[in-house]
Amino acid sequence: GLGDVYKRQNPFRKYKMKSTPTERPCLSEREYFRVRNLKLIMQGKLYDARQLFVFESETGIRISDILKLRWQNYDGHYIQIIMDKTDRQLKIPASDLVKEICAMRERRYKTAGVPITPDGFIFRGILPYEYDSMSREEKVCAENCAVARINLALKRVAVLARVKKNLSTHVGRHTFASRLVRSGQNMVVIRDLLGHASIRTTEIYAKIMQSQMNDAIDVLNKLNNHGYKRAE
Repeated sequence: GLGDVYKRQNPFRKYKMKSTPTERPCLSEREYFRVRNLKLIMQGKLYDARQLFVFESETGIRISDILKLRWQNYDGHYIQIIMDKTDRQLKIPASDLVKEICAMRERRYKTAGVPITPDGFIFRGILPYEYDSMSREEKVCAENCAVARINLALKRVAVLARVKKNLSTHVGRHTFASRLVRSGQNMVVIRDLLGHASIRTTEIYAKIMQSQMNDAIDVLNKLNNHGYKRAE
């Protein structure tokens, strides 16, 4: 039939596309430790950017949702939101580090005489003060501008922390997922923490970890094959 003719004439019929996981840049445990513990001036741009990055790395919440977190979304134990990207509800336990960041910001506002209200932003001062009265288009623009400023600061943080990766808020969410994969957590649990609709999306992280392990052994093989010959 025509199908058989096409198969014979198709020059690519024997060529198979190599399936590689979608890239998910993330920090190693050592790199994350360096970023997390870098000494920075309190309340400066770099300090706030690093705090947001750590918050995302500890919760897996997208930066767009973190910027809009209000005190009513946090009860001291859990963070509960409706995710902006998917409209799915998300409720995740707050790690000790997340609780510490929230407590730190609360102290900061009280010291400055800023009242803590349920509808007040946890990360106050990142989005414009008139954010709630903006149109949908203006809000998206304000969020994008804020993320761009944060990412610019994170590039400087990476240099100071001696991390040779393109540090961005995007990397925070992937670092959260990769740390859980490395620690052997159940993929269904990781899926629910990330708010993925399908476990297939979550499994990309496991494939990347496997791919990275394969690459590491390939490096060892190359070193063994091209290194110094053993003395006989």
